[in-house]
Amino acid sequence: MSTVKVKERLRRLLFMVPYVARHPDGVPRSELARVLGVDEATMERDLKMLEMVGPPSGDPGEFIDIYCDEDDCVRVDLAQGLTRPPRLTVPEAFALLAGARALRGSGIEPYEQAIERAAAKIRAALAEQQSLDDHEQRIFIEGQDPAGQRVLPALAAAIRGQATVEIDYYSAGSGVGSRRRVDPYALIQHLGWWYLLGRCHVHGDVRLFKCGRILDCAETEERFELPADLDLERYRRDSLLIDPPEVYHVVLRLRGRAAELLAGWENGRRLDDGRLEIELDNPGLEWLCGWVLHLGPEVEVVAPEELRQRVRERAARIAAAHAPIAPAGP
Repeated sequence: MSTVKVKERLRRLLFMVPYVARHPDGVPRSELARVLGVDEATMERDLKMLEMVGPPSGDPGEFIDIYCDEDDCVRVDLAQGLTRPPRLTVPEAFALLAGARALRGSGIEPYEQAIERAAAKIRAALAEQQSLDDHEQRIFIEGQDPAGQRVLPALAAAIRGQATVEIDYYSAGSGVGSRRRVDPYALIQHLGWWYLLGRCHVHGDVRLFKCGRILDCAETEERFELPADLDLERYRRDSLLIDPPEVYHVVLRLRGRAAELLAGWENGRRLDDGRLEIELDNPGLEWLCGWVLHLGPEVEVVAPEELRQRVRERAARIAAAHAPIAPAGP
């Protein structure tokens, strides 16, 4: 195929998808061929090529889906990545900028740059930029900075300079504050909270400090060296991440009002004796135990045995708490 024909075909391919996409009811095959200035056979070959267009590493669900329907109309269904990005409303943009402003001031350069780039893009996308900027200046954060943003610049500077710091730290366990020296190794963000990882001079070991509990921070003249075996991911995994609770497969049999309440359960089935048996997977057992006790004798736990035992023990404690009260003496 000559260079001229390749260019002509490329123009048709680039024109065809947005043109058809602008017609949600489809474009008649003959009309599309006329608009493209080619016969229908050529147009069919173009359609076959477009069906193979998609991201190199994507799956077939991300390819352009362009086809002729039963009414002989050409239609196109675009993957999400090929559709027009959503337009933010002023309230939506305002909410995002409020969140971005709350995250500023960490003193960590890459983090700050990412926040500022995101905020700049939001402002640039809005025609009401001046109005939005006026509102943004009125944003303020109330409370005592529970995420620990206030002390981050000082801690980040001390980490870069490998300078020991003195912090006033409030311990949630003891309920009291204390002044201590810490060699600050790194700042870790987890679920919206900031944590300082460092060696505590009081206890002589490496531990995590929640930045929201650091009331004051001051850099000292003392310097330290980072441990050669420092493993940030190990501290993040062992000290911050909590394994998900075990998921239990639960089987219940219900009668009476309880069975009526759950009659529409997706996996429910009626037994020969009229009871309703349902199955569910649930993390943990505490909530289920209370729910079973709430339903009372209208529900029986078939599995797991751990839930049956927990219900028995809880019921026994309730019964003991309601034992008959001995009559008062004369």
